[in-house]
This record gives sequence, C-alpha cells and structure tokens, in this order.
Amino acid sequence: MKDGLAIVLGTDNNSYSVARSYYERYGEKIVACGSAVLVPFKHSKIAKVYTKDGFYQDNDVFVNLLNEVYKKEAKVGDKVIFFVPTEGYLFHLYQNLDKLDFEYVLPYPEQNLAEQVANKSRFYPLMEDIGISVPKTVSVNPENYQTVLSEFDANRKLFLKADDYYVFQTSDVEDPQKGYHAANVQEAQDILNKV
Repeated sequence: MKDGLAIVLGTDNNSYSVARSYYERYGEKIVACGSAVLVPFKHSKIAKVYTKDGFYQDNDVFVNLLNEVYKKEAKVGDKVIFFVPTEGYLFHLYQNLDKLDFEYVLPYPEQNLAEQVANKSRFYPLMEDIGISVPKTVSVNPENYQTVLSEFDANRKLFLKADDYYVFQTSDVEDPQKGYHAANVQEAQDILNKV
C-alpha cells in the first residue's frame, strides 16, 4: 500500500483471511498484531507478526505495541489503515484511539453506530425502525434465564447469541462462542444454564 501502513488486529483465522486478501491484492506483507502467534500465522510469509501477551485484554499493552510497531514499520508521514476482523478488537481499538502516536484511517462506522449494530438489544429495534424484518428475538438475563424459553415449542430449533459479544468474550464464561445452535428448547436451556 503506497503512503501508508496496513495493520490487521489479531492472529486468528479471521485476521489471516484479511492478511491473505491484502497480500494477494498488493503483493505486500501486512502487519499483524495480537497476543500470541496463533496457528494461521505460524511460519507465515504473508505478514509481519508482532505479539505481546495481554494485547487483547490490557489497554496499555495494546497501545504500546501499536505505537512500537508504527515506529518500526512506518515511513515518516505514513497513516495507518486498520483492518479489524472482529468486533471485540474494533471496540478495543475505539477505546484507545486517542492514545495512539500516529494518524490512522478506520474504514468502519463511527463508534456509536458500530455499538448499535453489534449490541443485539439495540440492533433489532434499529432494524425494526427502518423497516427490516428480523427473526423473533428474546432477551435473556440473570432474572429470566430459567423461564424465558417456556413460550417456545419444545422441539423448536434456537440460536443463542450474546447481546454484547465483546463483554461476553471477555467475561469468565468458559469457552464463549460467537453463537450457539440448539436443536431444541432443552438444549437451549442447558446452554443458558452453563452460561
């Protein structure tokens, strides 16, 4: 990329897909930043990988690594274009933009709109307001999780998804999933009980 530095956040399959597309389009290595080198980037020849333990969880580690990478990889006057394949990293980036020592381009919606789209209890009413039909959704919380599924037919297939995946992913829930397919209401209830 001329006159700029491309950085992808994360080293998982999503980030590797971005890195591969970038390499195929520009013939240049993208810079990948994450907490550790995950399998997709191990021995990669299409990216320069920088890692620091705690990158995803700790704001100071996150900012320090990005500023350090900029000093090592950018030319004077370069802007950084961020590629952020997961909403968790996007919100982490939003929280820390004012601490970066360089100019950047962020090809994503403004933070408020991004939060509305990512947060399910805000997204579905937004879609209704603009006339887009969405599947029936029910909000589950600690007060109603044991009874909320009683209105569904016992054999109904359900899909469960966190209202705010970033919060869910950084919680103490064991092995949080982006979404959970349940073959029936009992399986859905078992998932809710576990979560």
